[in-house]
Amino acid sequence: MITYLIMVMYCLLMYSSDALYNKPLVTIVAKGLVGTDPQLERIIGNEQFVEWRIITEKVRYRDIRNSSLIILVKVNPIANFTEDEIEALVKWFNQGLKVLWVSSEGDYGEGFLRQIEINRVLKAIDSKLRVEYASVQDPFLNAGTAYRVLGVPCGPLWAKALTQNVKKVLFHTPSPIIALVNDTYVKLEEENIPNIYKIMCSSNGSFIANFNPPKPQVHTIGELGSTVLMALEVFNDKKSIVIVTGAAPFNHFIGMYMPKVKDPSVYGKVEEEGATLVRNIIILGINPHLLFEVTNLVSQLLLKEEELIVLKRKIAMLQEELKALNIELKAREEEIANLSSELKTARDVLEELREQIRKTVKEASLLKVLLFLLIIFSFILGLSLHRLSKSSIKRGP
Repeated sequence: MITYLIMVMYCLLMYSSDALYNKPLVTIVAKGLVGTDPQLERIIGNEQFVEWRIITEKVRYRDIRNSSLIILVKVNPIANFTEDEIEALVKWFNQGLKVLWVSSEGDYGEGFLRQIEINRVLKAIDSKLRVEYASVQDPFLNAGTAYRVLGVPCGPLWAKALTQNVKKVLFHTPSPIIALVNDTYVKLEEENIPNIYKIMCSSNGSFIANFNPPKPQVHTIGELGSTVLMALEVFNDKKSIVIVTGAAPFNHFIGMYMPKVKDPSVYGKVEEEGATLVRNIIILGINPHLLFEVTNLVSQLLLKEEELIVLKRKIAMLQEELKALNIELKAREEEIANLSSELKTARDVLEELREQIRKTVKEASLLKVLLFLLIIFSFILGLSLHRLSKSSIKRGP
């Protein structure tokens, strides 16, 4: 059922009437971009089901208020956001039904400057997600070298609508994505935080590297294992979504959207689906309500599944109890059979005793009759002898 909902969600996202007819506005904040970027140009040229707006300098609320999705890429590492720009982003995000995609990178070179600023934006919108002050390298799953990490889908079942047709995506020198919960940094690989979902991860052969201070907030340098490279947080109160990636769709050395456009010699034959992932994020960005509807349905289904699991456990327990009762019943039946056999034997013995008693009584009765007859006979005999004796006396000698 959940798989079916995923496919329905994907189809709705792909063929949303808003996307097909009204061309919702998607704004790219390419902070500090000078000139053009070949990957950004390819995004705008290929994904024409939305209206594009590019902001490279000051972010003003009036310029972004009608945007459904904002893709924030800090192109110039030293081009920080002013307080007014942060307030404009927060005001827009708090309108509700908005999707903000913020992208960072690892701490190699000037990357740590981007990390600090991205965390500033995340804190401003009250997100728990954070970029870790580190880098991820993968010597096993990469595009030719360890820092060209190829991320893979790792999210929950419903997230397959977001990673549909995605197997591998380039995350060039990415940063890990972590969370800050109650002033404590936590690993998304180990903790399940309400409303936060991991979407893309590095392979189990990857490790944590550190090139610039400060040290990583929660991972340790050299730590092995899969690391979250893309995560999503849902704000149920305002029905808005923030997506955080450890690499950008364009720029930042090289982006995830069709890297071969920028460097065909390296990425010309690399199998990756970065363009598909970016497209799926854009589709979600202009249809956030569908994500909430489907996730609500999935949550209800999961609750029903949990109830079903509890019922199955109860049934299993009852079956075990029934099995034990059947064993006990069988034992009782055997006892009853044994008792019935003993009772039959006792009845046979009793019947024999009764027959013996009947014989004894019969024999005793016959003896009584014979004794009675003997007494009568003796009486008659005695009487007769008495009479004979009297007669002898009367006659004399």
